[in-house]
Amino acid sequence: METCISKEKFEKQEEEEKPALLFAPDCIEKDGKYYLYFCMQDDSEGVAVSDSPQGPFKNPIQLPCGGIDPAVFIDDDGQAYFYWGQLFSHGVKLNEDMISFDREGIVDDLVTEEEHFFHEGSSMRKIGDTYYYVYADMQRGKPTSLGYATGKSPLGPFTYRGIIIDNADCDPASWNNHGSIECVNGQWYVFYHRCSRGVQQHRRLCIEPITINPDGSIDEVKMTSQGVGEPFAPGEKILGYQACGLKGKAYIGVGGLYGERLMNLAEGDEAVFRYVKSNSPYTRASFEASGDGEIEILMNGETAGKVKFHDGVQTGDEISMPAGEYEVVIEGGTLDYMKKLKHQGVIRHIGLSSHTPEIVEKVLDMGLIDMLMFSINPAYDYRHGEYAIGTVDERSALYRRCEAEGVAISVMKAFSGGQLLNAKTSPFKQALTEYQCIQYALDKPGVVTVLPGIRGREELKRILGFLDASREDKDYSVIGTFAPRDAEGNCVYCNHCQPCPAGLDVGLINKYYDLSRAGDTLAKDHYMNLGKKAGDCISCGHCDRRCSFHVGQSERMKEIAAYFGK
Repeated sequence: METCISKEKFEKQEEEEKPALLFAPDCIEKDGKYYLYFCMQDDSEGVAVSDSPQGPFKNPIQLPCGGIDPAVFIDDDGQAYFYWGQLFSHGVKLNEDMISFDREGIVDDLVTEEEHFFHEGSSMRKIGDTYYYVYADMQRGKPTSLGYATGKSPLGPFTYRGIIIDNADCDPASWNNHGSIECVNGQWYVFYHRCSRGVQQHRRLCIEPITINPDGSIDEVKMTSQGVGEPFAPGEKILGYQACGLKGKAYIGVGGLYGERLMNLAEGDEAVFRYVKSNSPYTRASFEASGDGEIEILMNGETAGKVKFHDGVQTGDEISMPAGEYEVVIEGGTLDYMKKLKHQGVIRHIGLSSHTPEIVEKVLDMGLIDMLMFSINPAYDYRHGEYAIGTVDERSALYRRCEAEGVAISVMKAFSGGQLLNAKTSPFKQALTEYQCIQYALDKPGVVTVLPGIRGREELKRILGFLDASREDKDYSVIGTFAPRDAEGNCVYCNHCQPCPAGLDVGLINKYYDLSRAGDTLAKDHYMNLGKKAGDCISCGHCDRRCSFHVGQSERMKEIAAYFGK
């Protein structure tokens, strides 16, 4: 196995443009200089130097090795060591300059997956005369643990000792755990991360106190809700995002007064809060929740009581547990109750109302909903307004996914609360008409209906006039003049390019192409049933000149024809 890039590869990398992304840095100070070690997208390793821990770090140098997750350690005698690797690790003495080393001095397989359950995330510490190699540990099937091995030399050999902490149940997406141990004011702590929001890449820093035993071992500790804080006291508000254990499909998502909240709690799901403490018996529990359902409260595994909700209002609050310190578990039941009612025919469809693409994507992953109420208008789609959540591409991808999966979208806030209808309140400083906004929403994939706000009979008559309005009255292509740069080059199916000299429905051809690539199995059939297809384009340039979004439709027609075969 090759543990270091070859001379030829190294020289080639020097000639190539380096990737822009930097990963997994480690930093250390020596003689008043700060050295930042990092890996790049191509698994190369590098180091940069600064006079301050805050940077800027300058003059980056590529190190003659390849791998991920660099770590640096300075021993009591001033000798510095460099570590890196995945599945098997490597270590080497750094030269006095801290930015170079002798490749012949590399020691391979310091810790390995086979012998030490090593996955990645090297970190070295020294306690007394013992060296502690801390890393993401694979003993329990995936690297959600921080494990450690010990030795009497910074370059081994190392003996596996066990697990310090495991974040396996903190989130449905939990996968790995990076961190290390450190002594602060005489107390040792483990610093680690947890996953959040149902996404592996969304990570939150955590800390727990640990004990170093006389024999050098470290007792495994559990993740808590407070970290180094005191247990929750009676009457103290416990926030949903403080759940340190989650089972089922519940996750910590975006929203709520404090920016994050516990979401998607269904029957059989659990949320754990560790710990609460009271010198008096527990008699009441208070929750803030939405919807209908029931929450069961368990304290150290024993049922303490149940509370019910109707339209988000809690009914009942009695629980019964003696004084003491407890691990609290709450179990939810609303979602499965809804599924049960649907199965019984009591309800026909389950829907979701949201302004947030990330939340909708999570619910779509569950295969639960048949329809979605979502806010769609040019302001929100192009990052203007209170509910302008998500990028242009994220929102467009959501609409295409809904159509591909048969989830109907009912549009709310088509006029952005009326702001788009007045030049003074429009974020674009230009007014759109009701008909333009309605047509814009109806042209989005997945949309089946638009719900404009109606305050009286006259408004209703005016809105219904949309059905008889001309194409010119509905033409919303003017938004191309104030759309953001990342919207350019994307067809929005407005058909401002019509009439096509060759008789093509350019907007519809583009929509079927986008939907087919998004996974809509019916989109190709719809395309094939068109009287004129992309292959019939005569490349006259008419649509290119008229497109407000600067889409090169002539070239795109060639691309679409090649994709569908005609």
